[in-house]
Amino acid sequence: MKKAVLYARVSSDLQKKEKTIESQIVELRRQVVADGNVLVKEYVDEGFSGAMLDRPAMNQLRNDIKTGLFDTIYFLNTDRIAREVTYQTIIIAEILKQQKQIIINGKDYIHNPENKFSLTVLGAVAELERAKIIERVTRGKQQRIAQGGLSANGCYVYGYDHHRRTPTSPPAYTVNETEAAIVRHVFESYAKDGVSMGNIIKDLERNNAPTKKGKGIWRKSLIKAMFNNEMYIGTRYYNMMRKVSEHANPIHGIRHSSSKLIRRDRKDWVGVPVPPIIPKELFDKVHARLDWNKKHYRNPKIIQLLSSMVRCGCCGSAMFAYRRYYIDKRGKDPKPHLRTAYKCTFRYNLCGHDIAFRRRMGSCDSMEIKSATIETHIFMMIETMLTSPEKVRLSMDFFKRRTQTNQARQQRQLDETEEGIRRNAESRARILDLYTSGQIDKNTYIKKCVLCDEEFNLLKLKKMELLKQIPLIHRKEVVETSVEQYCESARIRLQKCTDFDTKRQFLLDYVKKIVYWNDRLEIHGTIPVELKAQRDGKQETEIVRLEFQIKDPILRAERFSRRKSPAGSFVPINSEKYDDLFKQNTLD
Repeated sequence: MKKAVLYARVSSDLQKKEKTIESQIVELRRQVVADGNVLVKEYVDEGFSGAMLDRPAMNQLRNDIKTGLFDTIYFLNTDRIAREVTYQTIIIAEILKQQKQIIINGKDYIHNPENKFSLTVLGAVAELERAKIIERVTRGKQQRIAQGGLSANGCYVYGYDHHRRTPTSPPAYTVNETEAAIVRHVFESYAKDGVSMGNIIKDLERNNAPTKKGKGIWRKSLIKAMFNNEMYIGTRYYNMMRKVSEHANPIHGIRHSSSKLIRRDRKDWVGVPVPPIIPKELFDKVHARLDWNKKHYRNPKIIQLLSSMVRCGCCGSAMFAYRRYYIDKRGKDPKPHLRTAYKCTFRYNLCGHDIAFRRRMGSCDSMEIKSATIETHIFMMIETMLTSPEKVRLSMDFFKRRTQTNQARQQRQLDETEEGIRRNAESRARILDLYTSGQIDKNTYIKKCVLCDEEFNLLKLKKMELLKQIPLIHRKEVVETSVEQYCESARIRLQKCTDFDTKRQFLLDYVKKIVYWNDRLEIHGTIPVELKAQRDGKQETEIVRLEFQIKDPILRAERFSRRKSPAGSFVPINSEKYDDLFKQNTLD
């Protein structure tokens, strides 16, 4: 007589409700009694897919294998162990390693080539069965749509309520009159009244118009999606997009796997009639205005000197460079005028919403700054401070803190980095479980794994940098020499900056980021320090980067010194009659 345990599993919640697992347990108990063994414990997983390796009862079973709790394990079938051949092999290998007996469907499993082959074949059949189930479900869904059935596809359209299929009625869409009134208001405001999307958003938020999720936060992307949705004129289209995947292949020069959605030809779309909300004439008027906007003159994308380098000191958001054309109406003839400046992204996005919404989201006190002002001031700071070793040393925390303080700070940073590496490993395990359970496809799995790898590599590099900095605490003379070399090289490079390209490249090489406050500017960068060490009888050189922050006040008079006219003298252009004027004139 041996001590025995059993393992049973069902995949879906429906099987759990119907208590189909009870039949498995009864059969396994009968086999244990028939073999003359005593049942000491039952491991049951209800509602867990066999494509998942991480299951509560299975994890407990794998932990108890290493103890003397039992001698024999009973399974009803191989697909109850796992649906993947790889997972089956892992679990059975762990059981056999601890010299436990395995009973599958009443037969003793002995680790020999014949049984191993049989198990592999059965596991492959289980994988094929799971793939066929997914295929049948997908094909049935497409057939129902082709026959006029409606599916929400996990996305509920604003203005409609989706009703699921019941035993007495098919799935259907009905008009939500509250939301439909908002849809009509949005289309009419844009087509008939000529209101901009930003003003539409403000109006919706001012009147507390709810979104589909009831949050009341409207964005231009929601309005644009509403304008492009042909469901509002009476047809719900399916099979509109297809996924194109490209897997990483170093042989062909493809470094990363990628996937994107491509719109199918309109002849491949499947349309299902639904109740319309707006007339087709109103829909066409909206698209006529959208097409006119696309053909209207727009500023071409131009990289500015500090593009992607300026951050807002008030809220921490990125600052973008914009160019805007104006007409100077002070003279007899209108004269075009170009303004370039840097503006906080968060503050700009808040301006497109209602005042009540901005109060809920918070505020940013950062004012925009003209390009000429900030660029001139930055290069003045570089010329007077970045090329001076004394001033750079005063801006480095390495020389401000004592040795004991530096050691405590580095240990705290190391602990935070180790915690980030641990969380990264947990995220990778969760992604694997989602993939094995079929909740995400292969392309999504690869994409998420690539993101995890990038995050892990960054954390690993940060850890290595911190470990390299530990010997520098007691070697300040090495750091001082590196600071002098860095400042000298910056001075030489700065003398060669004569045009836009050389200045832009200088900033990319010597400046990490620029932080703009209303009353000051900060230049953040790193200084490379060479550290030589003996390892295995060989001398190796490692590069350690130490951060610095150069600060300088910027006066209010300096920010407004280049203003050419009082406020309100320039009128923003929003009419096409000035298009030819802009294209023919050279703008300064």
